[in-house]
Amino acid sequence: MPYATTRVGRAREEQRGPACGALNPHGLFPVLETPQGPLFETGAIFLRLAETHGVMAPARDHPDSPSALWYDLACLMRRAALYPRDFDRGWYDPAHTPVLLRMIAALAPRPAVQTARMAEGLGATPCTAPVLATPPQGSAT
Repeated sequence: MPYATTRVGRAREEQRGPACGALNPHGLFPVLETPQGPLFETGAIFLRLAETHGVMAPARDHPDSPSALWYDLACLMRRAALYPRDFDRGWYDPAHTPVLLRMIAALAPRPAVQTARMAEGLGATPCTAPVLATPPQGSAT
């Protein structure tokens, strides 16, 4: 499925400017531009891709294969592990949810995760033991 990415100067707060505001009034990422207009929120984007392209949805004969929900959960767990940075995350231990941990660990070798890992500098274990992003170009903040 062809796609293009656009870098946004987060260090210069370009996400708060009019161009990004026209795509997502919250100034957050990611945003998927569609013929029907921009779509934001990770879960909504995953579901749209599953519905329109038949990807990221479990096959009927393999209901345990990774789906859009798994990717969304991985993003949520990554966020819980990292943000806010000045918050005590002593409560967060993925080992307490072994089924969920296995689900997101199964995503690690998938091409979509590897592409995001390289593009955003997400480290070797972006789903199960995340580190702050260090993109090869630009800034993560």
